[in-house]
Amino acid sequence: MAALRFFLAWPRDDLAARVVVRHHEAWSGSDWHILPPIADRLQHESPLAATILYRALLDDILARARSKAYGHAAKYLAALDWLAADSDTAGDWPADLSSHAQYREGLRAKHGRKSGFWALVEGRVTRDEPAPRSGRRPSWTAS
Repeated sequence: MAALRFFLAWPRDDLAARVVVRHHEAWSGSDWHILPPIADRLQHESPLAATILYRALLDDILARARSKAYGHAAKYLAALDWLAADSDTAGDWPADLSSHAQYREGLRAKHGRKSGFWALVEGRVTRDEPAPRSGRRPSWTAS
């Protein structure tokens, strides 16, 4: 994490992406407060690095069954779907990392019963903010 922060601050996104790819097994979704902006930043120049970070985040949410974070997980899966064409053809793809199609199949097999998550992914429900309530509200005036 220290090397990644250093290269991002420099800014040398190419070297940050190399750190992510080289240590692809080390990233943890428990770093949810810092990894999403890094993945967003790297997704255009290094879709493979972004893919690795989004997978770490998504895997952590689903493994812990954090239903309140399923909206984020659905966004991460949408980002992975979008990145798949570029990341799957990356020349520096680690041998022990599955392709996007295999990853998605594994998600379905391992987490297929998490209906709240899959409903968000398939667009059957949303996690939008509720509409403001209508009706009478107190009106405060300055005296």
